[in-house]
Amino acid sequence: RTLRDFFDLPDPSSSLIIAEGEDGAALGFALLEEARDYFTLEWHGHLGILAVAEAAEGRGAGGALIRAAEAWARRRKYPILTLNVFDGNRHARDVYEHLGFRLDTVRYVKPI
Repeated sequence: RTLRDFFDLPDPSSSLIIAEGEDGAALGFALLEEARDYFTLEWHGHLGILAVAEAAEGRGAGGALIRAAEAWARRRKYPILTLNVFDGNRHARDVYEHLGFRLDTVRYVKPI
């Protein structure tokens, strides 16, 4: 699937949340998905994409989107909300940890 597919052909189990400024300008969005853990087979919420406009960084849009994602997961009675972040994205990792996320798994990659 392409990113455009997420918007044009959304999965019925997914949701899109858009953060807007007082002037109606889009500040960012969160794509929320239902996921199933590979090992435990437990269903949970997954924050598939979190994007904040550069001009909105540091203005609380990301935190607001994550809080909305948490509310989405609670309404669906998911036990956890997951997300992926690149190891080298220290800023994002710091934000997620500040908001209560913790490291769970580590994926190793080897170029071949």
